[in-house]
Amino acid sequence: MKNKTIPEQVHEIIKEFKTQELEITKGYKFNQYRNIQRINLYLNQRFLENSNPDAIFWDLSTHRIIHTAKNIDLDTKDLMPYAIGETNMFQVWLLRVKLRKWLREAGMAELLDDLTDGVAAFGSAVWKVVKVDGGKTLQEVDLKNLYFEQTAKNLKDVPVVEMHYLTPMEIKAKKSWDNVDKLFKQKPDTSNNYDIWEFWGETDDDEPKYMHVIGWGEGDQAIILFEEESDPKKFPYRDFHIGKYRGRWQRIGIVERLYKLQERANALVNQNAQATEIASLLLLRASDLGSGVNVLAEAENGQIISSTDLQQVGIDNRAFTTLLNELQVIEAQADKMCLTPDIVVGEALPSGTPFRSLATLANAAKSAFKSTRDRIASGLESILRDEILPDVVRNWQKGELVNIAEHEDDIKFYDDTLIAKRKIEALARGNRQFRAVTPEEIEAVAQGVEVEVEQVGRTAEIPKNYFNFDYGVRFMATAEGYDKQQQNDAMFNAISLALQNPAIVNIPLFKQYVENNGIEWWRLTPKEVQQIAQNTQRVQQPQQTGDKLSNIVDTQ
Repeated sequence: MKNKTIPEQVHEIIKEFKTQELEITKGYKFNQYRNIQRINLYLNQRFLENSNPDAIFWDLSTHRIIHTAKNIDLDTKDLMPYAIGETNMFQVWLLRVKLRKWLREAGMAELLDDLTDGVAAFGSAVWKVVKVDGGKTLQEVDLKNLYFEQTAKNLKDVPVVEMHYLTPMEIKAKKSWDNVDKLFKQKPDTSNNYDIWEFWGETDDDEPKYMHVIGWGEGDQAIILFEEESDPKKFPYRDFHIGKYRGRWQRIGIVERLYKLQERANALVNQNAQATEIASLLLLRASDLGSGVNVLAEAENGQIISSTDLQQVGIDNRAFTTLLNELQVIEAQADKMCLTPDIVVGEALPSGTPFRSLATLANAAKSAFKSTRDRIASGLESILRDEILPDVVRNWQKGELVNIAEHEDDIKFYDDTLIAKRKIEALARGNRQFRAVTPEEIEAVAQGVEVEVEQVGRTAEIPKNYFNFDYGVRFMATAEGYDKQQQNDAMFNAISLALQNPAIVNIPLFKQYVENNGIEWWRLTPKEVQQIAQNTQRVQQPQQTGDKLSNIVDTQ
């Protein structure tokens, strides 16, 4: 059997993706290409098939997508790097400061919002790792431009074709591409963009090779613009899903869940519009005007109609109440299917609902999205740790100065660290001079640090190879799903444990406990805990006045 060339493979993958009916189970066939087209139509409030341009589209999906995306959203502030093994805590803190700045400059917040919105609407979303300026970044991929085997569990398991629609200027800017002149000669018409395909996968050879190929056209007319032998580990696409695999790559998102309800709602609303239009007609009835006479059309302005029994025919839309009732049922069912009850979308609950019950309901409703949020967070952690951050961090290790002036927590940690460093330096000077350092000198050191940061600011120099330790990243997945009650409980428990035993704040296991609950460990310093404990004891001790006998009598 003749082996297929890569252009032939590309043509076959695209053709099958557009035409193949995937039988998920008996009686249920699915085609992802048409499904994505339908979702895009519904997102733009357009019918799949409708010849009436004035038809009303009663949108059930848009606001439910927004609330679903809100509850699975991930925030850049929740991305926390952590050290693996023994390392300097200041190193990890400085890594966090630099990472926070990079996330903002890279526009990661907008990418995360687009990701959760895409997962909510389509059920699945794809990001691509691309090279820029010697590093790497992430880009969202439009699902309608991706072609692959519909039954794939993960994109990395199958050959993938992505279509790019590029202008001549964009093609000329690709310095690593060959045969560009040949492409322009073969297709000189520049009124439309060029349909450029990109292939990642194994070749159809007796000895398959993993290839990355970019080209145009098919068959004998195909032109290869870029070609390299690659490695499956360099596969650039990463997929994210709203749920588990059920026989098809694309999971069921909000729009697809509501297909049937959307069709019924549209039919009801447009039937009602027709009934209302009919009810707005003015019909007159008379027995002595002759048959087939349209009084309103044929009468002139000011003309008196000669009739002994001219009467208006009463018409009203008696199905309007039925319409409202059925639409309410449809909206309620849509909320159930999309997990968007009133408590999730922010609607007011019945008056008299206890606050504690309200918090419990809110927590239970939002916990329904936890598995999806965790699944997305896990994938993002893997991409950032393995693909993006190594190159980013490598560029940080060049002795640059980092300005610390964004967050109060960072400022406090920097000041405390600098004060501790200056105190150690003062003690070292005293030892070299064979004298004891007085408490007054130590206090003067702290005051000197305040003057220093006011004059020169807060900057930290990153030495060469400063981040040469193993680290990982994790999402403290909260965002809009952040539960204040749980966070307050964690803080209260940490404070209570520290007050009962101030020395506990120095135990590494306790530090890990508070970090796991989203609380920086250095917020609970031994000195502050001891001061709070002493003040609490003084407040709790009763202040006795007068003689001993009077005090005894007063307490009886």
